Amino acid sequence: MPVLPLRIHHDGLLSVVAPLGAAAAVGTAVVVDLAADAPPLRGQRTVADLIAEGPSADDLTPRQGRVAVLPLGDADPGDADPVVRALARTWPFVVVRAGTGTAIEVAPLFGPVTPAWVHQPTGFVPTPKGLSGIVLPPLPVRTARALLAGRTAGGRWVSAWRRVWSAI
Repeated sequence: MPVLPLRIHHDGLLSVVAPLGAAAAVGTAVVVDLAADAPPLRGQRTVADLIAEGPSADDLTPRQGRVAVLPLGDADPGDADPVVRALARTWPFVVVRAGTGTAIEVAPLFGPVTPAWVHQPTGFVPTPKGLSGIVLPPLPVRTARALLAGRTAGGRWVSAWRRVWSAI
C-alpha cells in the first residue's frame, strides 16, 4: 500500500497537522511518527509499543474512514522499519512523519524559500511566482483545530493533500 514519508521544516504546527491532513485526505490511514525532534503526536499506542510487543491484530486492522495515529514514544526511529512494513501490508495508506531519510519535504513560506516539494503559505510573505512543487491553500484555523483535536477535517486544505498522494 502507498507510504507517504513527510519531513516538515521549521514549523511546529505544520509538523503536526501536515501528516494528519495528508491522512485525512485519503480517509482511512495510519500516521506513524518517526520524527524524534518534532512536537509529539497524540495517540494511545506508540511506535515504541509496537516495536517492543509487535503489532497486534487490532493495530493492523484499518477502521474504514478513520485515521489512526502512532506517536513515537521512546523508540529509536531506526528500529521502526519492520513496524512500518507490517502496517503498510494491511492499511490502505500510511503516512510517516520522518525525521531522517528519504522523504517529501514540506516547508512553510515565511521568509527565504526552503527547498521543498510541498509548500504551505503562511501569510507572512507572498507566495513566490513559479514556485516548483505543490503549493497548499492557506490552512484554516478551524481545520488545524479539528486535526489537533483528533476530529475529522475536510475542506480545500485537506483535499489539496490528494495531489501529493497522486504524485507519489
